[in-house]
Amino acid sequence: MHELAWIESALNDAFVAADALPVPVHALVELDWDSAVLQLTPSLRCHAMITNAEAIGSALSQETKPPEAVMREEAGFLWRGGGGPGGRARRRPPRPPPRGGRTP
Repeated sequence: MHELAWIESALNDAFVAADALPVPVHALVELDWDSAVLQLTPSLRCHAMITNAEAIGSALSQETKPPEAVMREEAGFLWRGGGGPGGRARRRPPRPPPRGGRTP
């Protein structure tokens, strides 16, 4: 339930976030990459998700039957683009081994 609340809150935040202009592709060629600083869109929100809350929330907003709740390890990303909020859940990459090279 807390993940559905986070999604709703993040969508609201993304809707009212400051506007950001995309960098044109041709400008990337001219950048001094040694001193460049990456600045993400102000509307980006990230959250570790352990359920399929995104699919459940999407079904509820479309007034269709939601899927069964499933536990999984993903990161949720929400942002505003193309005139409205959007988002994706993506599988997190495997964690690197701890420093020192030993694995648990």
